[in-house]
Amino acid sequence: MFPVWAVIMLGTYGALGYTLSWTGILIGAVYAFIDGFIALWIFAGLYNLLIKKCCRKR
Repeated sequence: MFPVWAVIMLGTYGALGYTLSWTGILIGAVYAFIDGFIALWIFAGLYNLLIKKCCRKR
């Protein structure tokens, strides 16, 4: 499975000077996890704020 994705990625990014490596894949996965965590944390905070303002018990 990896060789198929490697060919696709190298075909897409090869002209830009990028190369695939396991270290780069690991670093990219860590960056994606951090970005996703921050985005979902902001979304959850905004959601909770809107729920408090919208649906208060009366």
